[in-house]
Amino acid sequence: MVDGVSRERFLVQAGWDLVDVLGQLDSARARKLLAGRWEAARARAAATLTPLITGDKVGAYDRKMYVQPSVQARFRRTLDYVLPGDRVLEIGPGRGYLAGLLLRDGQASAYQGIDVVASNIEATRELLELNGLADRATLGLCDLYDLSYSMVAGFRTDLVVCCEVIEHVPDPERALKTLAAALPTNTELLISVPLHGRLEDVWGHLAIFDTTRIRDMVTGSGLYPHAVEVVDSTWVFVLASADPAPSARAARANELAGQAATVTHQGAPRAVHNLPLDDSRIGLSPHNQGLARRHLAHVDDEVVLEATAKRKVRSVSHAGLRLRLPATGSHGVRLKLAVDGLDNVVKVHVDAYAGKRRVGRWTWDPAVSRPSKSPATFVLRPGRRSHFRPVTLGDLASADAYDLIMSLRPGSTAQMRLARVGVIV
Repeated sequence: MVDGVSRERFLVQAGWDLVDVLGQLDSARARKLLAGRWEAARARAAATLTPLITGDKVGAYDRKMYVQPSVQARFRRTLDYVLPGDRVLEIGPGRGYLAGLLLRDGQASAYQGIDVVASNIEATRELLELNGLADRATLGLCDLYDLSYSMVAGFRTDLVVCCEVIEHVPDPERALKTLAAALPTNTELLISVPLHGRLEDVWGHLAIFDTTRIRDMVTGSGLYPHAVEVVDSTWVFVLASADPAPSARAARANELAGQAATVTHQGAPRAVHNLPLDDSRIGLSPHNQGLARRHLAHVDDEVVLEATAKRKVRSVSHAGLRLRLPATGSHGVRLKLAVDGLDNVVKVHVDAYAGKRRVGRWTWDPAVSRPSKSPATFVLRPGRRSHFRPVTLGDLASADAYDLIMSLRPGSTAQMRLARVGVIV
């Protein structure tokens, strides 16, 4: 029988091995190699995280970044390392979005955030107040290099979170040694840094980490790693402490990762059921908006939707078809589709719906790519790449309908022609 120590050491070594392999690949190859893993994590994040309210102190750039699928996956995985009731000390909360998630979704009983930038403290405080979470939080100005054992012990900290921080400081080795020296034996530390070859174009990043450097930093600080992993092919996560005994926190995080993969994948697709293009399956989407005219007809075995946008609208107009599924349990759809008048189309979306809840979205930007023939066949399911790019992929198995929507420029006309459709099961 494998004991807890041996199992944890095996998983940690496997984590280091994966960090090393993916860090030697370029980003595109690494993402393709484990596409199913990354997309499963993104789908889980989309299904379990709802947006926080952000105030005036959080700028448009940050708001957009926080809801990116990759960042949502990083937030979701961070929360897996938080036990309900934890007292969490975060180093460098930035504008406070993760702080809000730690308190709301991580169910931390108390939170303390320290940052060297006063405006970050102010933004974090505002965000927590807007979301009704400020009563469990304290915030203060402090340099990472000034962190002390008495500060961590005095807060009775269960978990120190230092994610996406030490690549910004001039001496990461010293930073990690400072964190390690401040840890009581029963307090664990979660750090994350960009994987080698990732995010090197970010001007605020001052350090680059390969596997050897990260591992040497951890062991050289006198810490014992309990979990090592790559998140979304972009970040390296390490959970460590001053205690060599196996970590219950790491075991729980590993269990959650396994459960998430099982629930999200729901088995591999096995077949495509072609559906008739009749009125029982195809109709107008309820999301048609801002149109001066729309006309739906069957022409030469195709379903044709022609729409003209109003000239005076605040933004784009939307015209779409709804495909009703015979049953739930889908992994996606296969479409033979043409869009005439692409120069008038801003985006084409394919949205999966379970009742009124959207559980998936793919987007095609005609300004970025166009198929070589029309109509073209598109396969839309997790793990497949095409002109349509996945934006959010949640519980597709619960979907009972798919909407095909084109966004039109004001006053313009376009035509969507659906020639064949199949549901992937």
